[in-house]
Amino acid sequence: MQRILLIAFAVIAVLMVWMGLGWLARRRSAGHAGLSVSNRVFWAALAGLAVLLAGLLMLEVNSSSPDGKYQPARLEAGKIQPPVFEADRK
Repeated sequence: MQRILLIAFAVIAVLMVWMGLGWLARRRSAGHAGLSVSNRVFWAALAGLAVLLAGLLMLEVNSSSPDGKYQPARLEAGKIQPPVFEADRK
């Protein structure tokens, strides 16, 4: 679910930058040369790349150690204990 939200956020960010630059170009086109399409593509792609890198960093920081062991949720004394990741100690 986190990946889907990250992709959706990246697409929305790119579209917002694209539309914002288009609006700015139309506004400036009355008396000046507006932003060209290549500039719009560059900035939209840069926004998407920034969101992608931030998302990948977030996924890496929140990940567990590859050496760890997963212990699923368990029932102890009539209460459900949450699942945990235990790091292997060598």
